Amino acid sequence: MELVEQLFDNDEADIIAQIPISASSSFDKMIWKGTSLGIFTVRIAYYMHQERSLAIKGQALSSHDFKKTWKLLWHLQVTPGDIVFMWRACLSALPTQTNLFKRKIVAHPKCPICNLEEETATHALWECESARDVWSQCSKSLQKSLFSQMNMLKIFEAIVGTMDTDYLQEFAMVAKQMWWQRNEFIFNQVFRHPNTVVSAASQNLKMLKEMEG
Repeated sequence: MELVEQLFDNDEADIIAQIPISASSSFDKMIWKGTSLGIFTVRIAYYMHQERSLAIKGQALSSHDFKKTWKLLWHLQVTPGDIVFMWRACLSALPTQTNLFKRKIVAHPKCPICNLEEETATHALWECESARDVWSQCSKSLQKSLFSQMNMLKIFEAIVGTMDTDYLQEFAMVAKQMWWQRNEFIFNQVFRHPNTVVSAASQNLKMLKEMEG
């Protein structure tokens, strides 16, 4: 206590003196408030970071809805790469022309495929004519999904609320293949036919189910 009084003024020393000391005389240890066990995990840290980012942008859902959507996405029976991709798409965190333009990496934000609208994640994966061509080859429920004026997070939420898990899996895997289609066009000047994109997603999903079964 003498050392505390030497290092701090009276008010601070009184506050420190009121801190309860463990009855077991065990050593102090660092804990992390992100989990109930006090153990740090990258997964939960990433989730907390993205939740805070959404709140800053004014796009945050209610805590309950956000956690429910995140839980459904994270436990979706697709590859980890598909989950991470879908998560980044929902948070508008893909390296789209719009995001690259904001960072002054590219000269303009226009979609490299249609060259008409700014390329956001929603445009690239849902609104662009090339994206619509791909979705028109998918299951009828996804074909008939009319989610306009919505970002990718809201679109994913709408699908979660109206369709079963099989359609969620298809949605995630087709979206990932669509992004690869876009990248092939940019970097290799090769544009895959919509049927090829959907077929690749279907094959990957079939292989995944066979491995699980």
